Amino acid sequence: AIDMSRQAIFRDRGQWADPQNSANTYLHYYYYGEAIALALDMELRSGFDSDLDRFMRLLWERFGRDEVSYALPDLERTLADVSDEHFAESFVGRYIEGRETADYKQLLLAAGFVVRAERPAEAWIGNATLVFGRDGARLSSATREGSPLHEAGVDRGDLLVEIGGRKIRDPKSLKRALGSLAPGSEVRAIVEKHDGRRTVVLRTVADPTLEVVLLEKDGGRPTTEQLAFRDRWLGSRAAR
Repeated sequence: AIDMSRQAIFRDRGQWADPQNSANTYLHYYYYGEAIALALDMELRSGFDSDLDRFMRLLWERFGRDEVSYALPDLERTLADVSDEHFAESFVGRYIEGRETADYKQLLLAAGFVVRAERPAEAWIGNATLVFGRDGARLSSATREGSPLHEAGVDRGDLLVEIGGRKIRDPKSLKRALGSLAPGSEVRAIVEKHDGRRTVVLRTVADPTLEVVLLEKDGGRPTTEQLAFRDRWLGSRAAR
């Protein structure tokens, strides 16, 4: 999280002087921070009968209200006051200073929510930024490492001309080309690089996009404990 926030100047109207590889090196600190905050809230609720609101209120009382400056050690000490020192040190070390990812599946399951693939039956080749035109779709960003496009050697600046014999001119034509494929299938694609056109083989995978749904919508039945946790988390305080 710290590394991501240090790149803020390049995301808040600043610009890189040279091409960069942010698709593989950067997560926006807003989204990263929101995800960490969710994990912290669930951890505090599960282990300490506390929550993110209590932590934020305490930060406001100690620093925000009187505009007192603070640093990461101050945040860790405040977190320890709404949990304990071991948890605070571990959480900050793993998720703020470190690069570990919280187990969101397990954390959300405590409230009867399931993390699952949103479109598991749809073929996916990557999520590079594409600029469509009459000659094809040009990649204006780097391809994600491990994605089918990246594995096939397709990268920024290349022009995606055809997939499976279908010309790629706009988002609809790309969707039609991928819609005829199943995850795990292989398809030939024509790509124009700086040194000419070539044919590559794309090995599609299932769309990795995730969604969070109620356990009930996934065919399960939440326990009394899960329902109680959900109500404490999302229920109206005015009703209590």
